[in-house]
Amino acid sequence: MKPLVFLFVFLFVFLSFTSLSQSFVPLKDTKTFKQEMKKFTSEMKTLEVEVEESKHLSILNEVEKGKGKLYYQQKDMIRWEMNNPGKNVFLFCNHELKMMENGKEIKSPNQKQIGKKIHEMMLSLLSGNFLDEKLFNIVYESNKNQFKLLCTPKNKQMKNNLQRLECYFNKENYLCEKLVFVENENNKVIYVFFNPKVNVSLPKNIFKQF
Repeated sequence: MKPLVFLFVFLFVFLSFTSLSQSFVPLKDTKTFKQEMKKFTSEMKTLEVEVEESKHLSILNEVEKGKGKLYYQQKDMIRWEMNNPGKNVFLFCNHELKMMENGKEIKSPNQKQIGKKIHEMMLSLLSGNFLDEKLFNIVYESNKNQFKLLCTPKNKQMKNNLQRLECYFNKENYLCEKLVFVENENNKVIYVFFNPKVNVSLPKNIFKQF
């Protein structure tokens, strides 16, 4: 076989194998996955993780990107801050919700009601409670490195804004590495999580002050 032909054959086989190894297949043992996930989330007292956001929306000419951080503390404290480019902050502590958009605090009752729904969903994801499938119907898949959960909302109101939620979890530590919120085939928002710090001391008042 000529060297050039051999090279093409090798690349074809290599790329085909790589693609196949990364594709997701149905997860057979969902029971063990749920047990391990529950164990991890119960042991995770705090979380600090960096976030990259990319918005793929039909009304935008190009993908809108942002960066930020997510903080979590058992049982219901959450701080999610994004800069894209204005500062947006979501705080929940001791049953109190605060939100900031482009540097200004949001006080609209309607928007706060939406914020509470977001908190409920995020808390369900962080605590592992979403696996009880009260909020979503879930299809479980996996590949060599990740678990992939395809979550379809059960609530009719949620279905109006969310067609499905895709969750990608690391197979070794069960940390979420990516969330994809799909409104429809033309509109989706992707969050990638990296540099996680689990069970570390968090800054004082991080859940109370913008």
